[in-house]
Amino acid sequence: MDELTNDAKYFLTVGYKCYLDKIANGASKKNARLLGDIPDIQESLFPEWKNQDIADLSDELKDQGYVSSEQYWGPFPSEIRLTTKSIAYNEQKFKRDAHAVVDGIIKLKQLIF
Repeated sequence: MDELTNDAKYFLTVGYKCYLDKIANGASKKNARLLGDIPDIQESLFPEWKNQDIADLSDELKDQGYVSSEQYWGPFPSEIRLTTKSIAYNEQKFKRDAHAVVDGIIKLKQLIF
């Protein structure tokens, strides 16, 4: 994951936290991997970022195999999902410990904001 920018690592870590929260609330792992489309992601997870910045990160992460997406309409990708590569990386890094994930988010946020 060293090939990723800090913004991309932050995106994946926040996405992983969202994934864990969805599972804790009863979602299947497959459904929990879905983050949504760009406007939804911007509104719910990254209100401080512009839609275009999220789209660029999505492309970066898709090229590296960390997310998948479709292009259904408009200028932005749709149905952005964490891949098993992304989940496996975060599981190894955080051991499914929500507190460790939150600490990781805080540390990355300090690097980029």
